[in-house]
Amino acid sequence: MVRQTSRLGRARNIFLVVFLVSTCVAALSLASGLLSVEEEPPASEPGSPGPSPGSPPAAVTEANALAVITAVTSSVTSVFTFLGLVSTTVLKWRKEARQRADHALERQQKEIEVEKQRLELEALRAERDERLRRMAHDNE
Repeated sequence: MVRQTSRLGRARNIFLVVFLVSTCVAALSLASGLLSVEEEPPASEPGSPGPSPGSPPAAVTEANALAVITAVTSSVTSVFTFLGLVSTTVLKWRKEARQRADHALERQQKEIEVEKQRLELEALRAERDERLRRMAHDNE
């Protein structure tokens, strides 16, 4: 059975996937940034210009900066996709509630129409029976 999804359902699924992926990327980049061990700066020869004592090497600084940028970008993406997921879910719930209300209204209208037709049919039967009685009375 092929299940048809509405645009809201597809958008909600897309937001959900992007949210999960961006959340995983943010968590992984934060974990790698926190777990990265700073390497000891290489020993420099006396008199040669080098990094100041206690400063991390350039490769570690760039890796940490990349991890922070990735974490921030993924976190921002996670927040916005979460908001999209919530809003599309709420909109879908409201749409389903409207559809249920419309269906209930249509059902009530059909019940009223059936009852009206039943009453008309009873009136026609009563009229026909009355005519038949008159014809029978006239024939006597």
